[in-house]
Amino acid sequence: MGIKINDKNLYEIMDMDDDQFDEYMFEEYSKKPSDSEIIKNSGMTIENLIKEINSYQDKLIFLAYKYELSLKNKAAFILKLCEKKQHIQELIPLLSCFICKSDYLFNLKNKKASIKKEGRLAEYILLKEDIDAFEKCINEIYKNTRKYKNILNKIKEPDRNKNEETSLENKKLLIKLYKRYIQGKSRNKEKVKAEYERKCIDENIEEIHNFAMGSLEKQQIYPVIFFLIFTRRKSSLTKEMGPINSKNLMNYKEYVIDKNNGKNFNTYENYISLFLELIDNYESMCDVSLCMYAFEKTSNLAKWLYKNMINNKIFHHTIDSLVESEYGSIFYEESIFWIDSNLNINDYSDFEVKDEDNKSSKSQYLSELIQSKLVNKDVLDYLNEYAKGKRYGAKFIKKFAYNFLETNNCKLENRRDEGYVFLTFERELQEKADDVIKQKIVELLKNYS
Repeated sequence: MGIKINDKNLYEIMDMDDDQFDEYMFEEYSKKPSDSEIIKNSGMTIENLIKEINSYQDKLIFLAYKYELSLKNKAAFILKLCEKKQHIQELIPLLSCFICKSDYLFNLKNKKASIKKEGRLAEYILLKEDIDAFEKCINEIYKNTRKYKNILNKIKEPDRNKNEETSLENKKLLIKLYKRYIQGKSRNKEKVKAEYERKCIDENIEEIHNFAMGSLEKQQIYPVIFFLIFTRRKSSLTKEMGPINSKNLMNYKEYVIDKNNGKNFNTYENYISLFLELIDNYESMCDVSLCMYAFEKTSNLAKWLYKNMINNKIFHHTIDSLVESEYGSIFYEESIFWIDSNLNINDYSDFEVKDEDNKSSKSQYLSELIQSKLVNKDVLDYLNEYAKGKRYGAKFIKKFAYNFLETNNCKLENRRDEGYVFLTFERELQEKADDVIKQKIVELLKNYS
């Protein structure tokens, strides 16, 4: 049995295109039970469930009151919560609810449990499942952090186990994965050279296997060792590879993930699929959770996945990726600029901004300009104003937008575009503000263990 999301292997999900993934998610959604089925499956009586819900909600309200945390403004709430690092053990119920379903937390006054409101009872049950899973992940991450530190020390020590030849079946599998994801299709080669490469691949895989089986600690990350050597010494496998350098094997590698040169993104997708297939095939002999953690600690490929793939919640095995996978946004409410400026959704993407050379360009130009010039202080200033209220945030955007345009020698083609300009600045500032909040939550959770 492989690592699965429901009935799918992770690497099978990775290989889906957007339409296939949408269809898969629709099928999964259609399998969801009704509210009454959710309540029945919980195994709790309605009476006990209502008591538990009311007790949970009273606890959240009490904690918010005790630490003077606003339950009216999400930005104000999370900014202040993230300042209370020394109290994170007590405040984890608030943080977990905020991350898993912030709307539940900010509508507690309207969440009174009742036997007549099955939807609210079911909502709580599902929320509790999500929170339990989230907090379990946090605890698992801290366990893996300790294990990983031990492995980094042990992997440099001499092997304690005797060499054990890999089976023919295992060797065939590893050769197949190497050729599929790393070597690719072989061009026509001289028979002698092709035979030499096959021999080297065979011998080198045996050598990697012996290294990975050299101690109990290495066996725990067997798929990771093969993945790292396959991807970082890929050309070496077709010749005499030489000894494996255990001192730098687990070093962090920074891939270029912001620009696609036409090849690198396909390579990264292949690498991730390779890793997931290795995990799926060797889960019975390794520590799967630790392997997933090690994958994230040895490169930024998981970050690339979040930036570029729809089905990107495969990795959540470090605090950073867990927050990235679970946190949504504090800015789901409709912008006040739509009403204040009487804007039309069909015209939003059509407005133009002119630079000093009178060259017109679409809103994408403005977005790219903002992204290139925006600094962290601007984002924090906006976030702090928004925490006072939406009107304060809007006022900040208006002033900031005009100052920005003037500084960068841009001007509006006509006044009717003003509202669309504000929306563009708002979108860019809010996206960056969510990034700031995620980082603050990561720092907060690093105090929880």
